[in-house]
Amino acid sequence: MSAPPQPNAIDLRGLPPPQPLERILAEVAAIGATPLVFVLSWEPWPLYPMLRQERLAYYSRRIDEGVELVILPNRPTGDPPCPTATQPPP
Repeated sequence: MSAPPQPNAIDLRGLPPPQPLERILAEVAAIGATPLVFVLSWEPWPLYPMLRQERLAYYSRRIDEGVELVILPNRPTGDPPCPTATQPPP
């Protein structure tokens, strides 16, 4: 059995496309020092290249009813882009 989402997660399940990605990008634009946590119905593969381009570290994990995505604040300038915990399917 998978774990439940973190209590501070923003639940985007049930929103029609492209609303979940738009909401995540809006939150990322205002990211502070606290990681952002989202719950989605699906793995957001189209989002990952955008996060890497913005030099944001992230990871995702399966939860009971979807995927939990955690986006970490910007890395200091000069640090290499962060490798991700999830990889697209072959």
